[in-house]
Amino acid sequence: MNYGYDSDHLRDEERKARLEKTIEASHQHTSNEAQVNSALSQALANYVAFISYAADEAESIVTHLQTYYESAEAWKKGKAAAVRLPRPSGSLEEYQYQKSIKESTSLAVADSKMLNQKAQELWQSLGKLDEQYKSLEVYIRLDEYKGDKLQQGDKLLIQMQAQLAELRKASSSLYQQVSNIYHKSAIYQESNPYQQAAKTMQAVLADEQELLDAWSYNLAEEVPTGWPIETFQQSITAEENRVTAFKQSPKNIEYPASSMYTGFGESIYSLQEAKRNAVDNYTYQAKQSDKHGNEVYKNLLNYYNNDLLVNYNQFVLYAAQQGQYLLTAPKYCPLFEIRTKGKQATSTAQTKPFRDMDTPTLKIIPEKTPISAPASLALNQYVDFINESVRAMHMLQLGMRNYQATAEYAKGKASSQNRNAIYYSHQDFKIPLSAYQQTLQGSNTLPAGVKPALTTQAEVLLNMLKEMDGLSVELTEYAAGKTYVQDQFRRSDEIVNRYALLFELFDKKKEALYTDVRKVFENYPPAEANSPWYVSGKALLRALDNDRQGLTGVKLYITGKTPTLPVTDQITANVRELIAKEYTNLKGLQRIGRNNGLCPYNPYEDLAENSRAFAEKINTGSQPSTYTKTINYEDFIYLYNNQLVYEYNKFCELSKVPLLKSVLQPHYFIKQTVAATQPAQPVTHTPETTAPANPTMVQQQNPTTQTNTPPVQNPAIHTRDTVYIEKTVEKTRVDTVYISTSGGESTGNSMEGYAYNNMVLLLDVSGSMNSPHKLPLLKKSVKNLLHMLRPEDEVAIVVYSGNAHVLLEPTPGNQIDKISQAIDKLKSDGGTDGNAGLKLAYKVADKNYKRGGNNRIILATDGEFPISSQSYDLIEKGAREDIYLTVFSYSPKESITSNLQRLSERGKGRFEHITPENSDSQLVREAKAKRAR
Repeated sequence: MNYGYDSDHLRDEERKARLEKTIEASHQHTSNEAQVNSALSQALANYVAFISYAADEAESIVTHLQTYYESAEAWKKGKAAAVRLPRPSGSLEEYQYQKSIKESTSLAVADSKMLNQKAQELWQSLGKLDEQYKSLEVYIRLDEYKGDKLQQGDKLLIQMQAQLAELRKASSSLYQQVSNIYHKSAIYQESNPYQQAAKTMQAVLADEQELLDAWSYNLAEEVPTGWPIETFQQSITAEENRVTAFKQSPKNIEYPASSMYTGFGESIYSLQEAKRNAVDNYTYQAKQSDKHGNEVYKNLLNYYNNDLLVNYNQFVLYAAQQGQYLLTAPKYCPLFEIRTKGKQATSTAQTKPFRDMDTPTLKIIPEKTPISAPASLALNQYVDFINESVRAMHMLQLGMRNYQATAEYAKGKASSQNRNAIYYSHQDFKIPLSAYQQTLQGSNTLPAGVKPALTTQAEVLLNMLKEMDGLSVELTEYAAGKTYVQDQFRRSDEIVNRYALLFELFDKKKEALYTDVRKVFENYPPAEANSPWYVSGKALLRALDNDRQGLTGVKLYITGKTPTLPVTDQITANVRELIAKEYTNLKGLQRIGRNNGLCPYNPYEDLAENSRAFAEKINTGSQPSTYTKTINYEDFIYLYNNQLVYEYNKFCELSKVPLLKSVLQPHYFIKQTVAATQPAQPVTHTPETTAPANPTMVQQQNPTTQTNTPPVQNPAIHTRDTVYIEKTVEKTRVDTVYISTSGGESTGNSMEGYAYNNMVLLLDVSGSMNSPHKLPLLKKSVKNLLHMLRPEDEVAIVVYSGNAHVLLEPTPGNQIDKISQAIDKLKSDGGTDGNAGLKLAYKVADKNYKRGGNNRIILATDGEFPISSQSYDLIEKGAREDIYLTVFSYSPKESITSNLQRLSERGKGRFEHITPENSDSQLVREAKAKRAR
């Protein structure tokens, strides 16, 4: 049943009225009109305050109704014992209403009468809404809903939905009259800085109101009805042009009003970031319900009422102290609907190949003047877009790697009936649409001869990401629907092979784009050739370029294209030069300190030391075995991206002169495969829309597609994900985690032969874990483990930040959805209280102890914390009683681990430094730490 209330007509009326009475009304005045005075300004402000009070009450009711609707629907389905409705605070507060009426004596009689009538209509409308809510409360408290199965509750909900729309209409009508009276009395002057500033801020508020008008909160959030993402993207573009206007304090405006103006600008910047995140996070997973749209709506409402509006009204308040009487603005009143007709759609056709385009000629004309700040920002935005794309692709690669493992294992089963269900998750892949949008917008500042070439290449990269996204969605539905049983993994192999080609081609195209961006940037003469920023940046870039050549050499060696690892003489020479000339290069730049993120010495010195470590890693490398090629390269790429490119880009961001950032390198990921019953046929581009694939590349990557006979494989040989070697004084222990198989059966994705798990995940969710390589990585590795667990395995989750609590009680391994939902709830904020977390984790582990099982606590954190003697005693006692402690460190600094290592030693577990490359396999290893007896 659809309870929806058609509010489109109301919104159209509001939008029309707003457009007819825009901020430009402030231009309309006559020479004999009097300037707004203090008494008139205060009288009008009282009415605005009353409107805001009504909006607050309405927002509170909408929030309570969210709780009510969720519990009511759960009760109807038999999933809740009772219906919940938060009780109101009491009677409506009349203060703001009475104040607006009593203090209207400074207005003209006709104006006062009109406003008081409008205020009374708003008060009556608010009272009716409050009455309806209290009727619902009584209905719930008396348990009357159990007799009529919530029929009366549904009717009251419909009435409140309509009444809320009437309330907002009354609010708009009152404010329109307030605005008319103000502008009738105000004399607008172009030269008045306060009026100019207010006009600029009012224009932003009007645009944000119009965006909020585009949709409303859907109480039936499980239903996917969508949200106006196109309108949202247009808003981002329009607002971007305004951000720069607020970066500097306006002239001739006294403090503290001036600070409110710049604060308003900072609010816009934060809001823009929130909008971009909203667009990027509208993934396939988010489209399955209206939860994402609801979160965006609430977030936008919060930014408007509690950030933008606060800064604007404070500006008005401080302007009044300077004799400038401006009009305040009221809070926005939200609406809700109950939309039950969804728009969810599944992909039924195969994903189309991406649209390729010929790159226009890059026409570079020698520049005689240094690059402007906007042009420098625009070129760096191309680099940012490339890097965000590489990061997104990496998350897809990790998911695909895990999928290949489960698919290969399932193929090895004798029959489809014996196969385990394969699993694929698409939720971690996000196309960086906002970064692309910023890139296109910034390109308008570039020379006409270079813009077409750069924008075309960026569009092709975006098209490739969209194809990857489509294939990933297709694979999600393919795995969930168990289509592989019918087609014997044919489409699965096609998609895997297609990804192998796409990843390789994407790498080449992003390199071509970066090369062109760099050509354009280096075509400009330096503004300050002797600046320490420029001199140091140039030295760092030389070193990074040689590191990159070394990385390319490592890849060629690992893939068997060259017989030896690259020579590192030039890398070492660059390191020596950076260290020897550090104080000459950085002369004039202040050393703020190691703990200050704004210190230019930190990235300079760290890049030098990390380059030295990179060279040593190359020099100590040896010919890898067939089984360890991928993992070895992952170690190199992690060091290059996170300890070399990261430091250089950080220096560029700190620089006071224009510098161009560098690009990340993608992970060498995937091998093409052969279908279980027939050779995999690579998906090719259509000639009219895509460039032909490189035949040499295809042949190198997929030699098996040249024949109809799959290669003969030894069923006794397994493909290993990683090999662990532990050296101690007593012995050297070699252990292998089997992740996928090539013929035959292994225990890689099966817990057969291993003890039942009593696994307690003790997770640090403090604010410092909010990083792509920390909490998101941890969440993904836990989800990767779930498909392997048995009903007898149990997982519990204890989290700690400001305080410790049990997020998930011990849960059987076959309840994947329940465990996944708990993982999805993890958010990083607050401080750290590791001792309380340890105490609680051991309590949970002890209570759920499995005799002969793998009783294990896994502490996952990114930093050390003061460890009490009681914690050490608890850990040692637990180890004596067969409850072991393993520590996973997500810190980027491997050296800062002494206390954590001591913990794992006391707990007779392991200590592991976690990277994106080893996170999944390390957790699997912990689940298989004990054989069944």
